[in-house]
Amino acid sequence: MPVESSNFEFLEPPQSEDELGRIGPYRVLNLIGEGGMGAVFRAQDNRLKRNVALKTMRKKWSTSSVGRKRFVEEARSMAAVHHDNVATIFEVGIHEGTPFLAMEMLEGKPLNQLIKENYQFNVDEIFRLAAEVASGLAAAHQRGIIHRDIKPANIWIESPSGRAKILDFGLAIVGGQVDPFTHRGSVLGSPAYLSPEQSRGEPLDDRTDLYSLGAVLYQVCAGRPPHLCKTIPAQLISNICKSPEPLIQINPNLPTRLADLIHLLLEKEPKNRPQSASKLQALISQTKESCEHESSAALQIVTNEKLRSNEPDHSRNTQKNKTQEAEPTYPKRKLGVILAPALVLTFVLAFFFFKGPSERIAGEPSPSPVKSTQNEKKAIRITPARLEPLIISFVNPKDVEFKIPTAATFELTLENKATSPKMDPKRIFSANKVVTQVMTYLNEIDSNKVTRPAFAVKFSPTRVPPTGKKEDFTIQFLTNDLAPNAYNITFELQTPSGESVQRIQKQITLVQERTNKQSE
Repeated sequence: MPVESSNFEFLEPPQSEDELGRIGPYRVLNLIGEGGMGAVFRAQDNRLKRNVALKTMRKKWSTSSVGRKRFVEEARSMAAVHHDNVATIFEVGIHEGTPFLAMEMLEGKPLNQLIKENYQFNVDEIFRLAAEVASGLAAAHQRGIIHRDIKPANIWIESPSGRAKILDFGLAIVGGQVDPFTHRGSVLGSPAYLSPEQSRGEPLDDRTDLYSLGAVLYQVCAGRPPHLCKTIPAQLISNICKSPEPLIQINPNLPTRLADLIHLLLEKEPKNRPQSASKLQALISQTKESCEHESSAALQIVTNEKLRSNEPDHSRNTQKNKTQEAEPTYPKRKLGVILAPALVLTFVLAFFFFKGPSERIAGEPSPSPVKSTQNEKKAIRITPARLEPLIISFVNPKDVEFKIPTAATFELTLENKATSPKMDPKRIFSANKVVTQVMTYLNEIDSNKVTRPAFAVKFSPTRVPPTGKKEDFTIQFLTNDLAPNAYNITFELQTPSGESVQRIQKQITLVQERTNKQSE
């Protein structure tokens, strides 16, 4: 729907057909969104020839000294935090009495829109969202800045990387000071995500943001905030007095440890929550490792049970049975008496063994029971440059056709082209849990909408091929929720944190499978 330039009288007249107008050195191209206090435009900086998001204030607010001061404070708060998980501010200024700030142009969607679209976050994505928002908050808190308005609308999910960025520091305050722009006892923020102390209008510290993050994560897992009431007073009372429904009852598939972590963030008393965003980061990492360890152990148990159920029953062999029947019973009992203590000892040792370090990856050699020493290898930060020797390719590079609703299957190869041990990611990151991952992105040929139809394929050090070798792997996803059309499918080799290393792409066609009735 086109926007009339008369709605934005503060803009200078447009100088070409593809723009709404001008603000200083910025060509205002189109409206991205509007709120009660202002609007956000897609614009181009004529000086650096880069696209930016230009945030401006409405006239009725810009004429207020309090409104202008709050806008400037937001710009200063955001500009003070330089972090990958906080949107970057390029410039703040005033044009003909209208304050504006220019920030990086982000591709993707806000978290609240993904929730409205019923996007199903897997466990890895929930942990990543929690870790990245906590990391951005830690950077802000180190600067003494409390956000006070963490909610899904203020968390942007970048495309195609999936990285989370914190937006809108409009309610931020420094330290525990009283907000100079609000009256004493006033409550600001989005009611469903306010901490109990914020709902009571009390002085705040960093832990209020951690509660709000917990409310966001609760909604991601449950589909709704911890408390949702029809009126603001009822909402504030619920925030202060009522305990949220246990997540594990709403979403039984959620790992118990993850649910416990989210409920820890939602503790009514700040002293019962993690005491800082930095400590929360460490707690998220530990919880994720514990969940992965438990998942691997459960998978191993199930696999072993299946293997045992498929083993042939040799006791049914007729000839063997005759031999066994001829044996006296006494020696068997004696053997049982001898073996019983040994079996008990074996189970005791196995119990202590499997309670060992959660960092062990399924498929890796069993860790030594010897206590770790300072010389033990530590995980190293993985960057795209260090993964350059790893290359992904198609086993069959030709474009393919799949029938809906059958699964689409792709055969790929991971190759290690390192020329020396010093360049070999398999050796360099041997102490890391995950060395690299491959993410799948899908978009229709005539659309820019990108989806992620498959979970990330992760490669532990043991799965990364040795120098000069290749490892074939398969990526598969269901097509029953996709429309018949031509698609571009992209496979991106990434660092474990989602930074791009390499991309390969091909075109696929999805066609509707004809049923017997259709063929008739």
